[in-house]
Amino acid sequence: MDDETHERTNVEVRLKQLPTDNYSDAIDLIDERLPNFKTSTIRLELLKRKFDLQQKYLRSLKKKHSLTIEEKSKLELLQIEFFATMTEIVHLENVEDVFAEKRKYMEELVDDSVLDREKWYRFQMEKINSRLPRREQGIRDSRVAVDFIPDGWQVEFLNAVDAEQSIIIGAPTAS
Repeated sequence: MDDETHERTNVEVRLKQLPTDNYSDAIDLIDERLPNFKTSTIRLELLKRKFDLQQKYLRSLKKKHSLTIEEKSKLELLQIEFFATMTEIVHLENVEDVFAEKRKYMEELVDDSVLDREKWYRFQMEKINSRLPRREQGIRDSRVAVDFIPDGWQVEFLNAVDAEQSIIIGAPTAS
């Protein structure tokens, strides 16, 4: 048995030890172990498991008639994490038309059964915005604040500025 298969088995065993309604700890466990998996099929399996747990957790929070401030904060963060997980799943599955294939999850996420593309994009701009986890690994650089880790293209920009070069940037943008 290879390392990733063994690790996946360990994750499954630990998940079974948790109470079935302890969504938060189960999600945290998967998040903690996910970086250990490089094989896309195993990552996809774990992401789908996490996605299912997030969906159940969202439903349980939304069922409550009144939420505490802490629960409201958790709900908002959970919506962002749910979206991030769905985004990574879509990437690994090479989905062409995300809106068509994942619409039912989106409708549940934004509490709108007549969701159209405009509402979906508005949700992303208003709720998700810059809080979506970065897909690109940042590169620490002493020229920027300690709490900011620039992307590769940003470091290249800083290098060009330091070298007093002319530059044109085609920077990646949020969805």
